[in-house]
Amino acid sequence: MAKGTVDKWKSKKWIEIVAPKMFNSKPIGHTVATDPRKVVDRVIKVNMGDLTGDHNSRQRITLRFKIEKLVGDQANTKFLGFMIQKDQRRNVSRKKTAKVYVNQKIKTKDDKEFIVKSNIVISRSASKSARTAVDKKYREALIDESKGSRFSDFISDLLGNRISSKLKKELHNIYPVKHITIEKVEISENIELPDEPVARVRQRRDRNDQNRWEKTKKYEKTEEKEEKTGEKVEEKEEKEEKTPEKKEKKPEKEEKVKEKPEKKEEKVEKEEKKEEKSEKPSKEE
Repeated sequence: MAKGTVDKWKSKKWIEIVAPKMFNSKPIGHTVATDPRKVVDRVIKVNMGDLTGDHNSRQRITLRFKIEKLVGDQANTKFLGFMIQKDQRRNVSRKKTAKVYVNQKIKTKDDKEFIVKSNIVISRSASKSARTAVDKKYREALIDESKGSRFSDFISDLLGNRISSKLKKELHNIYPVKHITIEKVEISENIELPDEPVARVRQRRDRNDQNRWEKTKKYEKTEEKEEKTGEKVEEKEEKEEKTPEKKEKKPEKEEKVKEKPEKKEEKVEKEEKKEEKSEKPSKEE
């Protein structure tokens, strides 16, 4: 490094980014800035699988956060919505299928407005009237679902695919629907969001702890079963050691059975001798 130059990295500070309270205020990353005030209004994208720990089903959802304010060395964020990754969208669209795009503005029970962008996959042979009927019915059903639930519950249902599966059954009466995917949810920056945690994220740790407890319990049960089976095997081996003695006694019975015909032969010989004796006096006469 030449003389007189200053290393910019030495003047920068690391700032921890924290998720909002509705996501349990979990740390979602770090950022660097020479002036911490420059960090405000930055938008951060986080994989939901990394945030919740569920990498199997929630890995293809990307959450969007915006840094709202600084508190010491921590940056508090605001939830701006989520989107599905492109590979998931490509997997849904296949041959001989048609898409019905729906862009609907929604208002929840607690007066929170946001936009939901959906994609309905149906057969290519569907007529225009069937597509319009599916579009109309989906919008009505989505609005009805939002009116009867709060913001945090509605978002948790969207993230958990519970609303899409429910609406799929309702639309099936009009026309067979193959897939319904919530591609994107856009929330305005001016809306004040509640601090209630999202139900799915709130229950995630409890479920993980419960699953671990169930696994340990199953493991203990299997060990007890193995011990019992081992004892049973030992008992069977002891019984098998005793049973050969009984089997050895069976040949004695066979010998007795063999002795019986010999007795019959002796009886026959005795009868013959008696007949001979009876015949002798007749001859002498």
